[in-house]
Amino acid sequence: MNDVSIHTYGRTALNEKNELRLITSASGVSFDFEGDSCIIWFKNLTGSGNHGYVVIESDSAYYKRIKILDTSTQRVSVYGLKKQRIHQVNIIKATEASNGDIAVQKIEAQKILARNQFPKTKIEFIGNSITCGMGNDTLEIPCGSGQWYDQHNAYYSYASIAARTLNLEPMLSSVSGIGIYRCWNVDCPAMPDVYENFQLGTDSTNRWDFSRWTPDIVSICLGTNDFSDGDGVHERKPFDSVIFIHQYLDFIQRIYTHYPHTQIVLLTSPMLHGIKAAALYRLLNTIALQINASNKNKPGIQTFQFLPMQATGCATHPSKAEHQVMADQLIPFLKSIIK
Repeated sequence: MNDVSIHTYGRTALNEKNELRLITSASGVSFDFEGDSCIIWFKNLTGSGNHGYVVIESDSAYYKRIKILDTSTQRVSVYGLKKQRIHQVNIIKATEASNGDIAVQKIEAQKILARNQFPKTKIEFIGNSITCGMGNDTLEIPCGSGQWYDQHNAYYSYASIAARTLNLEPMLSSVSGIGIYRCWNVDCPAMPDVYENFQLGTDSTNRWDFSRWTPDIVSICLGTNDFSDGDGVHERKPFDSVIFIHQYLDFIQRIYTHYPHTQIVLLTSPMLHGIKAAALYRLLNTIALQINASNKNKPGIQTFQFLPMQATGCATHPSKAEHQVMADQLIPFLKSIIK
């Protein structure tokens, strides 16, 4: 899987068997092939009793979402959807890093070709379960059935939709339930605690190599879980705006250590309404003003406000259609700052 004809994106790695591990949401592989079809061999690395999902895109069209089981290697045939000599295939991990890795073991085709053109502009989307695409795909498994991640589809995340529309290469650094200083129901490792770790978890012995990929834009969509009232079971302290601002400022400065010249944008949450929505927008503007005042040699941080929505996906998350609404709102804003 170290074929130079194969292009990878998102957080990926080769293991000792030369299998390509897809780690984070929407991480994946792009390649072209000659012939009517190709064969892709997958292996689930999540451990016994677990599974994950990938999405296949053929000739720029959605092909299928595939459940990758832990039982054995899976052989998937992909056919070209257009009448042409060369076909394009994208493999996208639909589940997130906490659900475990999925390996692409090998790709077989009459001939694998290097794609001539890739997006010139790169964007990283940092966020929570909304950015992961949790609960947005109920076509095969309805809400409340199966595992909690069975409705995950990062392909239909607002982030992935916006990137495809604007021809950007995306990286989704997102973790369900996470915030800038606390999780949705308990105190836990927040995004600043896991962001630099390879698998966005608590294992700090394996760090992501930020020199591998440098985004032109970093989009941060956090705050939903910080503002959450919790689950009613665990003790929940009132939201602390001082801690929120302090953690957010520190996190942005950490991002600058890896990407000194990136354009950072701060997004509100469509899941918050009324007083909470107004408070988050006010805090993000405060954070942007403070950073911009002290970093005049960097691109000015900009803020964006989603319109509030009543989400109808699983567990009060946006549905596929609602992610499209979010993307439609965000796309003109991103387009205005892309150089």
